[in-house]
Amino acid sequence: MKFTAIFRRRSTLTDDISSLHKALLGSVNKLEGVWSFDIKGSPEIQKGELVSVCKIIGNKRLKGEVCYALRSDTYLRDESQYDDSISIELSCSAEELESFYNKVFTKLIQVFSAYRAEIVVPSLARNDWRAIAKATREAGRDIYGRYGVYRIWPVSYYCKALLPESFKTELARISHGG
Repeated sequence: MKFTAIFRRRSTLTDDISSLHKALLGSVNKLEGVWSFDIKGSPEIQKGELVSVCKIIGNKRLKGEVCYALRSDTYLRDESQYDDSISIELSCSAEELESFYNKVFTKLIQVFSAYRAEIVVPSLARNDWRAIAKATREAGRDIYGRYGVYRIWPVSYYCKALLPESFKTELARISHGG
């Protein structure tokens, strides 16, 4: 089956992209076997560009990219379209997907400081696009960005900031045995 793992992190003017990228490379270099991959390219944004794209190169069943937004007060806004992101395309079985989750997905959330991460089915995600675009126009804000969830995928991570207060309260109750 085909899947895409997507990780998003908030871009800020004070980010040290070089340090973030170095930490990401350090984590990736520890991956072994079928999930090992390299990240090629520089995180430094070239003059005149708005984003830096580093290619993820793995085996024939894994590829993707890491994107860093330009850190400039004339460009960067506190909106999801200016986030840094990682996108990894996978072709694997359900058992291999579980292995990817355990060995890669959780590690990338931590090292990349992702506020959301999901493993999506690309064909279904493409079908959602029109409904998401329409709902975003109607709401006047990105309904599937930092503060909204359109679809909860079977493999999803959301930081607490994305969760409604009532859900946070329920999580706290459950985790304390209430």
